[in-house]
Amino acid sequence: MLKTNKLTMYKSVFLLCATLLCSYLFSTNLYAQGYRLSGKITDNEGQAMPYVTVHIQGTTKGTTSNDDGLYSLSVENGTQTIVYRFVGYKTQTRELKIEGANKELNVQMQEEVYNLGNVEVSQNALDPAYQIIKNAQAYRKFYKNQAQKYSFRAYIKGVQRITEKPDKIMGKKIDIFEGMDTKTGIFYLSESLSDYYFEAPKKEKEIILKSKVSGSSKSATWNSAAAFNSFSVYDNAVEGVSERGIVSPIASNAMLYYKYKYLGEFTEQGVRVNKIEVIPRQKGAPLYKGFIFIQEDTWRVHSLDLTIPKEAGIEFVEYIRLKQTYMPIKQDLWMCGTSVIDFKFDAGFLNVRVKGGGSFTGSFTNYNVQAYTPIAWQNPEKALQKANEIAENPKKLGKPIAPKREKFTQKKKEEVIAKDSIPIDNQPNFFKNEVKVIQAESIENDTTFWAKYRPTPLTAEEQADYQKKDSVETIRQSRPYRDSVDKRNNKFGFFDVVTGYSYRNSYKFYSFSTSPLLEGLQFNTVEGAVLNARLTFAKYTDPEDDYKPKYNTSYFLHGRYGFASQKPYLKAGISHRFNAINRAFINLEGGQFVQQYNRRDPISPLANSIYTLLMEQNFMRLYQNTYAQLYTGAEVLNGFILNGQVAYAKREPLQNVAPFPKPYLNWKERTFVDNNPTLTYAGTDSPLTTSSNALTINATTRIRFKQTYTTYPNARYYSGSPYPTLVLGYTKAIPLQKGDADYDKWIIRLEDALNLGLVGSMDWSFTAGGFLRNKTSYFADYKHFSTTQTLFAPSDFESFFALPYYNYSTTATYLEGHIEHHFNGFLLNTMPVLRKLKWQPVVGAHLLSTPSENPFRQRVDTDLFWYGEVTLGIEHIFKFGRVDYVLAYLPNSKVPTNHFRVSFGF
Repeated sequence: MLKTNKLTMYKSVFLLCATLLCSYLFSTNLYAQGYRLSGKITDNEGQAMPYVTVHIQGTTKGTTSNDDGLYSLSVENGTQTIVYRFVGYKTQTRELKIEGANKELNVQMQEEVYNLGNVEVSQNALDPAYQIIKNAQAYRKFYKNQAQKYSFRAYIKGVQRITEKPDKIMGKKIDIFEGMDTKTGIFYLSESLSDYYFEAPKKEKEIILKSKVSGSSKSATWNSAAAFNSFSVYDNAVEGVSERGIVSPIASNAMLYYKYKYLGEFTEQGVRVNKIEVIPRQKGAPLYKGFIFIQEDTWRVHSLDLTIPKEAGIEFVEYIRLKQTYMPIKQDLWMCGTSVIDFKFDAGFLNVRVKGGGSFTGSFTNYNVQAYTPIAWQNPEKALQKANEIAENPKKLGKPIAPKREKFTQKKKEEVIAKDSIPIDNQPNFFKNEVKVIQAESIENDTTFWAKYRPTPLTAEEQADYQKKDSVETIRQSRPYRDSVDKRNNKFGFFDVVTGYSYRNSYKFYSFSTSPLLEGLQFNTVEGAVLNARLTFAKYTDPEDDYKPKYNTSYFLHGRYGFASQKPYLKAGISHRFNAINRAFINLEGGQFVQQYNRRDPISPLANSIYTLLMEQNFMRLYQNTYAQLYTGAEVLNGFILNGQVAYAKREPLQNVAPFPKPYLNWKERTFVDNNPTLTYAGTDSPLTTSSNALTINATTRIRFKQTYTTYPNARYYSGSPYPTLVLGYTKAIPLQKGDADYDKWIIRLEDALNLGLVGSMDWSFTAGGFLRNKTSYFADYKHFSTTQTLFAPSDFESFFALPYYNYSTTATYLEGHIEHHFNGFLLNTMPVLRKLKWQPVVGAHLLSTPSENPFRQRVDTDLFWYGEVTLGIEHIFKFGRVDYVLAYLPNSKVPTNHFRVSFGF
């Protein structure tokens, strides 16, 4: 957990990399109480072999070997057959008798010998690998849907190491890596024990039973069996690893993306297995390379060793390597037994660079399969038909499986963990929206518990990391230690003038900050040179404790002074968030300040200052707002957020100062325009910008249907929804005296962000709104549209790129639409030069329709006014830049106007 907010650029790069990698990795398992079988696994040269799958034949109980090749397995009295499996090595079986004592068994693995059998590979003939892949493609959907109800236990261990890091950022020493072992480079070490539940077609849920993070007893693990489960080659593509989905080697259209090479076959316990090399046809495409092993006759995946290279379009990552081994669960049913994901990353910006890597290993055991489709090989067409029918109509399966949600005593915890299969009970709505649960008891561990139930032994290096970090955690939490860190971080430096200064007390959990210099110095035609400053004080709960209630309170004081207008302004406010579950909050603020007529602030103070001083163009339109407002809201139901606001405002028009200071650059053909937007855009001095009062009540609801989320003991984090988000808003102005604003205004919006896989992603939004009743309204009450007339592109997606700021403000019904498609390398990655640059195309369209009767523009011949834009852009220029070419279509113009816009950001 970061302890300073000074490292904005570095944090964004590092956390993006960490989130990308860590959210996708994890798995392993536990088993019944009994005796211990342990030992070391080596290759034919005597070298330790990590990640070897070890399981008891005839059961789904197993483990994996650690980095030193050591393994440990819980076994019971009697004769047991132990199976050792690893991709590319011969499967070893050992039969032994357990007689009331622990036992040690070392195993040496031998590399698999592949033979071509009866297959002839000639120079002119089609490689036999293609027919094997075609067979696997034919049964891909069957195996994807074969198990419709199941659960398993997962033990997951994640290790991350840093091999290169900066000591300072922007001249300041950082403590972000302070918990890192300087000798081993271990930055993150975590273990977890969880139960995972699945019901076709897409329902899933994971319950974290135990969590341990080295050096942080208050933090919940990142580990997720669900993330491991998403790395399935039976899906057409793995989504979320990159901006485009990684195409499976047996996807329905895989032949378009891969070449295949048959390398031979081997026999494992009577099962013939083909080894196929997977070769990308094109560099830069989101593809694997490596090996996939397909069983003969059944054409199911036996195991795989695949790599996603950097050129596949993964930012900040050198590679991600995936190893999976499947094992028999029931007759004719094989499922993933172990999975290993290791990676290397290289994240940085300019001279700030972080390099490292790591792995997440795990095994899925204690399977409890409630419903699956046996393979009727005597009638494969019927088997496929049955599997597809179940996938399309999962209601035929009956009630979902679910665990008993009873209070866990220490005895009960051990009983549950020790069972061979996950406890199951039928509970309504078990899979409804909650996809992951971090139990409050999950961190109540001790060394005795993990020594008893940890299936994969820790390496000596990992043991040392736990001992070192756990022993110093108490010191790190102490007041003297935190005060010393704060003293170092709170020192005022040169860059604090630019970025803003922040003071933090990490022991008492409060902070004080000032606004950046670029926000503090402004220039406009109403005030002249402006000194603007914002002071913020925040009190919050321990950000490193995932198991305590989350709340925070912040206070702000915001002042500004115009040197030409000689007018000071001041506003203040307090905001409190009550918790991190429904995120209930209350905000109270008030004062006298300058405000843009468009409350979405379409032109930034920096852009306005640049254009005023250098271009002799003053786009910003300001009025004086004396106001008080109360704003509150909460998530009243899952996915149903309700916000309300009561505000009273006295609005006063402002004029340009006179005499106005000359701009830095004086353009002969230009002159500053009046601050009155109705005069500027309509050519008349409208009474709409006179002094006015408004008492308004607003209610807005944001609805995300079937929103999924992860539950922490005192927090909830949202993960997504299969449906668009619906926003409904209503504002009523209540007059207190004659001339006050008196109207009713409404808005409806639908919006969504779509992942379209290989062809990219799309964002869209459609809005309708207007006034139901409009007895009295002023220009500040009108609907204003977010846009820009400067070179700088708008920061808000739901904005126009060239619409004049206030030409089309309205009180009539309007329709507004925005759509933007990011190709994410779909087109330009096919070109070698552009692939190296990593530039990516983006296209968009923006539409507006309002009635033609509008006092702020000339009347057109049609009853409806249509305005449209088409944008053609390139993003990810040097990773953070974007340039757009804009064609703007005005209703009274036969030729579109042309514009360029630039923006910056990751």
